[in-house]
Amino acid sequence: MKRIRCFALFLTMLVACMFMPTNVQAEEATDVAQEVLEARTGVLRINVGAKVTGNTDATLIQVGSGFLIGTEDGDQRVITNYHVVDAANSINEFAKELPGFGNKDKASRYIYYVEVLENGDRIYLQRPANLHNGFDFLVCVENVNYAEGTGKRRRNYPKHSDIETDLINKKNENPELYRKLYDLIGDVYNCKDIPSEEILKLTFTTGYSAEHILKVLKWLFIEQDIRYWNYSGRAKTWGIIPTKD
Repeated sequence: MKRIRCFALFLTMLVACMFMPTNVQAEEATDVAQEVLEARTGVLRINVGAKVTGNTDATLIQVGSGFLIGTEDGDQRVITNYHVVDAANSINEFAKELPGFGNKDKASRYIYYVEVLENGDRIYLQRPANLHNGFDFLVCVENVNYAEGTGKRRRNYPKHSDIETDLINKKNENPELYRKLYDLIGDVYNCKDIPSEEILKLTFTTGYSAEHILKVLKWLFIEQDIRYWNYSGRAKTWGIIPTKD
C-alpha cells in the first residue's frame, strides 16, 4: 500500500505546487521534493511487444505509461489505460487465426468488429488485407462506399486520400470547427480517450461525421504502427491530416 500512498501523494503535490505560496520554507520544499522523488519509483514506461513462437526477438508495437500499486500481502500490479494494449490485443487475436492452404478460396479469412457508430454501423478489421502483408488488415465500415461518385468498384475501406479529402472539405466548410476536430485527432494520435459528448459537438454538413473520422483514424493509426513500426508508424497517417490553421 506504500506505493499507492506515494502515488496519491505525488498527484496531490502536483496540484499543491500550482497554488504554493512564494514564502514556503526551504526545509518544507525539500521534504516535498523528496516525496515526489520517492513516488516516481512507482511510475512506469510500458513497452508493448509482439513475439512469434520460436523467435527470441519481440517487435515493439506500442508505448505508454502506467504506475505500480501494491497490496498488503506484497503483490504488485500495473495500472494503465486500455488504449496502451489495443494493438497488442489485436495481434494476440490475429495470432489465433488458423493458417490458410493457398490463395483465393484456400486462404483463411477473418473479420473483427471493433467499434459501433452512433447510427449503428460497425467498424471492423478484415484480414488478410489486399497486399497480404503479415499482420496487415483493412479498416472497413458497414454501409459505406468510399468510392461513391468515382465510377469505380464499391469500396467500404478508406484510403488515406479519402480521409484527407474529407478533412480538407471540413476545414473549408468551417475552419473554427475544424480546429477543434484537429485537436481531437491529435488526442487519438496520442492514444488519449475522448468522451463521446465531445465528439458529438462537432457537426459538419460535409462528408462523414466527426465520429466516423475519429474512430476510423484510431484503427488506421494502429494498423500503421503494426505494419510500419520500424519506419514511421502512425506518423505516416498523421502526415495526411490538414494543418490546423
